[in-house]
Amino acid sequence: MFAVCQVGYLAVLTVFVLIQDGLALKCYTCNNNKNTDCGPTFTMTGAAEKAALLECKGAYAACRKFVIDDTPKRTVIVTRDCYTMNASVTMDMLCTDIVLTGKSCYCNTDGCNSQTANVASLAIVFTSLIMFFVYAQFY
Repeated sequence: MFAVCQVGYLAVLTVFVLIQDGLALKCYTCNNNKNTDCGPTFTMTGAAEKAALLECKGAYAACRKFVIDDTPKRTVIVTRDCYTMNASVTMDMLCTDIVLTGKSCYCNTDGCNSQTANVASLAIVFTSLIMFFVYAQFY
């Protein structure tokens, strides 16, 4: 009985994962020139955060965080947006240095172009594991 329940739970979990993969990628779209909460440290919350999380279009969509360090002017310009890759790339985070000026990072999970996105992903994983063990213990 225990093994049948585990297989059933794993089948349901697999369906949810497949459904999630079929949904469009959502990325934060903002810049710190218009909203200082979109700076090097992402501090948006509430309605502003929800409004900045937009659906990306295209088969090879990715989220991007583009940082330019303008040392002479003592400013850092941060832009977060959707970006279309040249091909499908499997990645957690791919960063490239921009000669003498900054860095451009790309990722392909919802909201990954903020520093808080990985915490949310871990919370989903841990919640799923807890549900699995509770379900397995009672059925």
